[in-house]
Amino acid sequence: MVCPGGAVAGGGGRQSHRLIPRQTFACPAKILDDSVPLDVTLRFKPGAAYYVEERIWHPTETKQHNPDDSLTLRFQATGRIEIERWIRSWGDECEVVGTDEAG
Repeated sequence: MVCPGGAVAGGGGRQSHRLIPRQTFACPAKILDDSVPLDVTLRFKPGAAYYVEERIWHPTETKQHNPDDSLTLRFQATGRIEIERWIRSWGDECEVVGTDEAG
């Protein structure tokens, strides 16, 4: 699916983390969009932290380096199903610290 501005949405499968999630999470034309904004906080192990750090995943993101060389990524997005699929694609390299409905 192509969203306004030419962003490509979709993906899934084991390699979905290779796509830029902001293109998936920010697309207003998504079929799976439940339109409930979520504040998402994830912690990536050191092995994945460099990869996560080098990319822009979402326009609302903030990143924090931790003393153990892990990285905390925070963003606000809709599309819970797609977010969960993307998080699972990271396997044990990603820990969900928190997800709360924004607002």
